[in-house]
Amino acid sequence: MQKFSYRGRRRVLAANAIEITCEDCGRTKLWTRVTLESVVTSTTTLDDLGARLFCSACRLRGGGGYNVRLRPLSERASAAGFEERR
Repeated sequence: MQKFSYRGRRRVLAANAIEITCEDCGRTKLWTRVTLESVVTSTTTLDDLGARLFCSACRLRGGGGYNVRLRPLSERASAAGFEERR
């Protein structure tokens, strides 16, 4: 399994799931492998995906909502207590 693209930026599809956390309000969401495969291409990096995501709860309150953190998870971590929320 290839974990890094050139320049050391981690590819999104190298992870089994991604935890998305808003740094402003603390809202957390988990994207599983199925969701990732439907949203990203094989060359999309975490940096590229993070630039496109925003927190909808913060936006509804009038903020920008772009202060999100992405954390790639292994298969064991994604199965241990996280459930996908839409």
